[in-house]
This record gives sequence, C-alpha cells and structure tokens, in this order.
Amino acid sequence: MISIVIPCYNCAPYIRRAFNSVLKQTYTNWELLLVDNNSTDNTREILLQLQDQHPEKVQVLFEEKPGAPCARNRGLAEARGSWIQFLDADDELAPDKLSGQYALALKQSPAVVAATYTRKGGQAGQRIRETRAVDPGDIWSALIQSNLGITSSNLWNRKLLIRANGWDESLSASQEYDLMFRMLQLRPMVAFDMRDRTTVHVVPGESVSRGTGKLKRLKVLESKINLRHRIKAYLLKENLLRPELQRQLDLFLFEQMTKAYRYTAHYQEQTQALHVPAACRLKAYLFRRKIGMKRLLGLEQK
Repeated sequence: MISIVIPCYNCAPYIRRAFNSVLKQTYTNWELLLVDNNSTDNTREILLQLQDQHPEKVQVLFEEKPGAPCARNRGLAEARGSWIQFLDADDELAPDKLSGQYALALKQSPAVVAATYTRKGGQAGQRIRETRAVDPGDIWSALIQSNLGITSSNLWNRKLLIRANGWDESLSASQEYDLMFRMLQLRPMVAFDMRDRTTVHVVPGESVSRGTGKLKRLKVLESKINLRHRIKAYLLKENLLRPELQRQLDLFLFEQMTKAYRYTAHYQEQTQALHVPAACRLKAYLFRRKIGMKRLLGLEQK
C-alpha cells in the first residue's frame, strides 16, 4: 500500500483538484489521509464530505499544532503503507505518478524516489511555468544544489522516514531537504524518476506549507544556509567531501548569503572564507551596492 498524506489549511478552493488527482491514479492500492490543520474556512466540511463519499479509502485527521511538518507527521503516524506520498493541497499528480514510482521503489529499495516536477501559476501579471528536473548523478551534489525533487513530487520510504524521526517541526523552510539529508545518512540510495508527473500550483496567499513576506524569505535563506553547513560537516566527517562538492557547497553558501543581505548583513563576514570565483564576488558587491542605494532612496522591498 501507498499512504497519501495531504496537510490541509484553508484550502477549500483547490483541495478537490488534489483529491481528484489521487482518485485518477492507475495504481489503486492506496489510502488517503487528509489532515486538517486548524482551517478557518469550510475546508473541514469538504474533507468530511470526501471521507463520507469514499469511507474505504479516505480518512480525515486533525492536527492542532500549526504547520505543514506537524500535519505531515500526524499523517505519517497513522499511515499503513510501506511508501508515503506527501501531497500539498494545492498540488496535483498525473494519473501514472504512483505506478511508475512504485515500480522504481520495488526495484531499487531507495530512501526516496526523487522526481522532476513543474511549477505553474502565480498572480496576475506574474504567470510562471517552469520544469525542474532532478539530477541523477551524485546524490550529495544533487542534495547540495536542491536537485532532488520536492515534497509532492517524491515518493518516500516509510521505514526510513520513521527511523529519521519524520519531519522537523521547528523548520519553516527547506523541510524536505532536511528530511532527505537525515534519511540519506541512513541509506544513501536514491531512485530517480525523470518523468514530470507532479504539478506544483503557485497560488496567491498563504497555505500551510508556503508563506510570504520579508520574514518568511529570510527564514527560507537561513534554512538553506544552515542545512548546507550541516551537510558540509557530515561529508567532512565521513571523508566524502571531494573538491567538487566543496566547491559546490561554497558557491551555494555564497549565493544564499548574498541574497540574505537584502534582509540582514549577518552573513557578510562569513563569505570571506568561502572559495568562489572573483566574478561571483564582483556580482555580490554590485548587488550590495544596489541594495544600499535602494535603502538610501527609501525604495527597499518590503
């Protein structure tokens, strides 16, 4: 069995889209756990309707601790499947998503099946559509560069999820990459699904797993930076930090720390110890000058 876990917060306008994409799966041995996470609209009413319509397949759970990691852990605790499909309420799956990835999971027994996905949507005047492919090369390189898929696109090994203690409920960003890092320390094996079978809808407003605003953007950057420091320390300890991985880590850290300058100058001293091309340092210098000018003129982004 595959257990599908959907955290739900004020998702009434689009939860049926995600639900219907589950119903259309060609792989039929699944259960669906809908986890309401303190919704204030009519999400709970819709979830209970779906449960009544499909009592043999659907179960509604309730989690009062706020945040997608808490809701996902609640679903994980109740899941009966050997493999877990975490699906955000505003995303959807192609009909053969589960069948293809389950075949890979049976053949390779990985920690996770990492898969390509497409982001689409956005607000009026800012429409986007971009496909993000996974990198089937070195798994540590893919982890460093965020090329191991995303929460909804991947299929997760339940046994290793539990051994890794599930989702870190203290994190507000980089949650799936933190989780994959901990799982890969237990079993450094990833299966790759190069097919694009998951659509991540970028919707206006804030969901249980996505937020907006200056503080949120800073937390996202800090989470990425802190996770790469942990990856670097682990690879160094295990004698896995090859020069190419060191280069990728330094470049990733430098870029994220430079972006963080928009919100805080905290990381600027740390960038001096990173080995990056001179062109990158020049670009970062010009970026900081640009931000400084915007602040001087009162045009800084809110």
